[in-house]
Amino acid sequence: MRQQLWQRASWVAAASLMLLALQVLAHWVPPLQSPDELSHLIRVAGLADGQVRPTTEPNASTGNHFDIGLATLAQVHVPVIKDRNPPVSEDAVLAAKSQRWTGRMIFGEAPGAAIYMPVIYAPAAVGLAIGQALNWTVMDSYHLARLSSQLFCVTVMAIAAWIWLPPMLAWAVLLLPMSLFQMLSPVVDGPAHALTLLGLSLLMRLRMEPRAVWAWSTAACLLVLVTARLHLLPLLLVPLWWAWRRPWAADGADGVSGGDQARRTLVWAGASSLAGVLLWTAWAASTVGPAGAGHVCLGLVLAGVYADAGDMEPFPSGSD
Repeated sequence: MRQQLWQRASWVAAASLMLLALQVLAHWVPPLQSPDELSHLIRVAGLADGQVRPTTEPNASTGNHFDIGLATLAQVHVPVIKDRNPPVSEDAVLAAKSQRWTGRMIFGEAPGAAIYMPVIYAPAAVGLAIGQALNWTVMDSYHLARLSSQLFCVTVMAIAAWIWLPPMLAWAVLLLPMSLFQMLSPVVDGPAHALTLLGLSLLMRLRMEPRAVWAWSTAACLLVLVTARLHLLPLLLVPLWWAWRRPWAADGADGVSGGDQARRTLVWAGASSLAGVLLWTAWAASTVGPAGAGHVCLGLVLAGVYADAGDMEPFPSGSD
């Protein structure tokens, strides 16, 4: 027990070091350098302004309104992605750094970000809203949104390590330069990476202890995660598979729910998360304008790491 506590405390310390590394990177990486970050930031700004439901303007795709001060920041920093020495004057850079919120709103298309549940953008939106409420500059508010998203990611990863100790290789994947780079910005990737680690840890804990608290926590986590990473949809079937095949312990043997009760809990939790994802996907497909193509996510890599580490061995045989 003491060794397990020490290992988990070590992973919490590692998560804290990750946060420190992100702050060092934040000092060197300019704003809006992540791919498609402007679309994500438009969605974050809309949520910070209370626009939970995206809108579709005539002759335009789906998006939301955002302060024109944010557009000024984007005009200066987005060109850096294409050209290390963009044709932007020093005066424009200084003006963007001191730009304040104007209260004037413009519409921005962000169909690729509108398909995700608002909750995954909530940490960054809270940071941006606090910056606006304190009348900070747009740049300072952006950095606060960055920090809020990073704190969410690191906290979720620390909780994941406490619930079920991830394989060392999982953390190695998360510490890859591109993983840290994506976690640095207020985009969907960082929270999705953190929720992937949490979802896998919850699944492993649920496999050993089919309690209602683990079943419903797993369902809630996977609901948010899979709506952001639809190609992780098969993860929703794992609790249902376990409800069908897993030979549970007897009732009351070690405080773990027994056969019939465990099966019912897993079925209800698994079916609820699956239904929620399908309903959200159907809504997004029917209301959100055309979005860009997706990409292979870190979640698939992490799932493979858990499996390769031997944590998902075949279940012991037994009668159902």
